Amino acid sequence: MAAIETNLKKLEQQEQRHTAELNTALSEYEELKGQAADLDPDELAMAQLAIRPEKEAAVQSKIKEAYGDKYDFWAIIGAEKAVSRMLKEEDPHSIRERMQRKEYERQRETREPVPQHKKKDRGWER
Repeated sequence: MAAIETNLKKLEQQEQRHTAELNTALSEYEELKGQAADLDPDELAMAQLAIRPEKEAAVQSKIKEAYGDKYDFWAIIGAEKAVSRMLKEEDPHSIRERMQRKEYERQRETREPVPQHKKKDRGWER
């Protein structure tokens, strides 16, 4: 029983430490988000998408190392979704689609207009 109580205290201390680290990271994120307000939101979202896989892989390897045999892939997937909700991130597919539409519109604007041929009126009645 004493060992359980000792472990419980240790876990509570770890939880407090991790909660403090999370709050610090979230406040830093909000500060950086404020600095990024004048940037193009679509380009910023694409930069986040480019960086995210590398960071997620690093975190997953650390968690695998820490948990060993107790590692649960589905718990990691749930945690990734929770982080996306906390950060109020958009779905990556919708960001990519919006960027593709934007690029298509840019290309359309720079193209020369295609001349329209007038149909000849031959005076025929139907």
